[in-house]
Amino acid sequence: MKWIYLICLIVFAVNVNGQSNTTCSSPEAYTYLTKANKALNKKNYNKASTYLSQAEAADNETCGKAWTEMKSRIRFVKAKIYNGEKNYDKALAVLEEMQGCNLGADCRARDSLKIVTLFLKFGKEKVKTAFKNAGNVVFSEYNDYNSTCSVFLPDLNYKFSFLVYAEATSGDANNTPPQSKNFHELAKEQAFYDLLK
Repeated sequence: MKWIYLICLIVFAVNVNGQSNTTCSSPEAYTYLTKANKALNKKNYNKASTYLSQAEAADNETCGKAWTEMKSRIRFVKAKIYNGEKNYDKALAVLEEMQGCNLGADCRARDSLKIVTLFLKFGKEKVKTAFKNAGNVVFSEYNDYNSTCSVFLPDLNYKFSFLVYAEATSGDANNTPPQSKNFHELAKEQAFYDLLK
């Protein structure tokens, strides 16, 4: 009897904690996301938005890292749609909402798309000049994996938040922020920085 009880306990624990009955991904959400990207590439923003809404609805079936990845992909496409519609403030707001960099969100691409969106909104030279004059960053979050930093750009009246990955900083594994607070020192190793050269 003890063995039966032990086996039932193990099966229950695996089903609840391991989520073995959940696929943790939604092929339907990926299908709609692919259709949204195709419509976006054809500059059919209404159709892309419709497919994106369907992807968001289907995404409720995902969990864990797959959920974070899908949410980030959806936000990324949504921001591109807003850029295509010349609604740059909404695009930036959507990108600012994108979190979960440690869990699968592509924050390198997010930060680069923020720069592209700023180029579209203000013009490339004005943005480059604003970043050239950027001062020190403020750290809002840091851990063993990365640091979330921001720098205010008065010429654009915009606070640019970005991720600095741990390998590009002089921080240590004791959850201390990188020693440098200079924007250019921290940003030069990030993908978005190439756009500012």
